[in-house]
Amino acid sequence: MLQRPANTYSGESWANAASAGKLPERLVIVTDAWHPQVNGVVRSIENTNRELAKMGVEVSMVTPERFNSIPCPTYPEIRLSIASYRRIAREIAKHNPSYVHIATEGPLGL
Repeated sequence: MLQRPANTYSGESWANAASAGKLPERLVIVTDAWHPQVNGVVRSIENTNRELAKMGVEVSMVTPERFNSIPCPTYPEIRLSIASYRRIAREIAKHNPSYVHIATEGPLGL
C-alpha cells in the first residue's frame, strides 16, 4: 500500500529543492489526460517531464492506457479509466516512487 512521504513539496519548496540539487529521485505522475489526446494539459505534462528529466528526476507515468476505459460522454476523445483504487495503487507502487503527483482530477487521480 502507498504511504504518504514524510516531506511534501509546494511550488516554492520544489524550486528551492531544485536549486539545492535535492529533488526526489523517482516521481510518478498520474493523469487521465495523455496520448493520443492533443491538448494543453498533455502538452504541459510533456514539458514537465522533459524539464524534470533534465534535472535528473526519473519520471514514470500512470495513464488510462494501462486500464480499461470508456469515452467521456461529453468529450469522447478523453478516456475515463475504470479501475479500483487498489489496482491504481499497485500500478503506482510498481515504480517505487519517492513522490506521486496527481496531475488531473479524473478517475485515476481520485
